[in-house]
Amino acid sequence: LLFPSFMQILQEDNEQFAPYVFQLLSQMVEGRPVPLAAPYLQVFPGLLTPFYWERSGNVTALVRLLQAYLRKATAEVTSTENIQKVLGVACEKLIPMKATDHGGFYILNSLVECAPLSTYEQYLPNIWGKLLGRMQTKPTTKFSNHFVVLFGLFICKHGAQKLVDSYGKVQQGLVWNVLEHVFLANCLNVSGATERRISSIAIT
Repeated sequence: LLFPSFMQILQEDNEQFAPYVFQLLSQMVEGRPVPLAAPYLQVFPGLLTPFYWERSGNVTALVRLLQAYLRKATAEVTSTENIQKVLGVACEKLIPMKATDHGGFYILNSLVECAPLSTYEQYLPNIWGKLLGRMQTKPTTKFSNHFVVLFGLFICKHGAQKLVDSYGKVQQGLVWNVLEHVFLANCLNVSGATERRISSIAIT
């Protein structure tokens, strides 16, 4: 019943109501059983259109919606034709900007949490490179804390050796500099019970 109205709002480029469409879709996807019904999967590719992400009013709702799809339709989101677009949104659109970098980390965290490593392992050197590039040019406390959580979550999910190997493809020995000067230097600043638990387990 709702999808025709959603499609009309998006097709007419109604800037005022589009964020509400994305918010409602997020709750609907989150509440649906797996596998998602066909209409939800048909809508997904269009959500990766750069046009939607260029409007700041859409970003928060779109990030949550993308996270919901990663949890409920992991295979579709991380398919060959979609994974590069998902990473493009996170690393090219959101991470470079101080106002939206947290959204990029939310997407990357959900990817690490939900998707098999094989679906994005080949892109890890580029992901780490983008994050470290931003760390060098526009470091902030918020960015450092989110970086610590992602670093720790990857270790918790896939083990320390996988992290070392993936950083080694960026630069040999780089991981130890990141560990000392970024992770250990900032892990005590991380707030939130889950985030602190992730950091603690990763250190161990």
